[in-house]
Amino acid sequence: MKTTSELTGAVKTKKSVSETGHAKNVANLQSLIAFVTAYGASYNPSKNALKLPQLTALATASQASLGDVVTKNTAFNNKKNERGEAFSNLKPLATRVVNALQITDATANKIDDAKGFNQKYHSYF
Repeated sequence: MKTTSELTGAVKTKKSVSETGHAKNVANLQSLIAFVTAYGASYNPSKNALKLPQLTALATASQASLGDVVTKNTAFNNKKNERGEAFSNLKPLATRVVNALQITDATANKIDDAKGFNQKYHSYF
C-alpha cells in the first residue's frame, strides 16, 4: 500500500539539525583562534588580516556586534508582540464589519475587496 506522500508525489524533506547563525560563526572564530594559538610562532601567514592580533580584534568586534544584535532583536520582538496584543481584538471586529457589509446594497466588487482586506489582515496578525 502506498503512502499519501507517494500518491501525491510530495517529497519529504529532512529537517536540518545543524547549528547556524551569528553566534555559531563567532564561536567558530573563537575555535580558529584557539587552533592558531596552539601553533605558536610557526603560524605566520603572509596576509596581515590572518595574523593572530587581527583575528583577536575581529573576534572582539564580533562579540560586541553579536551583543548588539541580540539587544536589538529582543527590542524588536517585544514591540512586535505589543503590536500583536494591541490589534488582537480587531480580528472579530473586522469579520463582523465584512459580514455587515454583505447585507447592505454594496456592490459585489466592494464586498470582494472587503473580504480580501479581511483575509490579508487575518493572515498578517
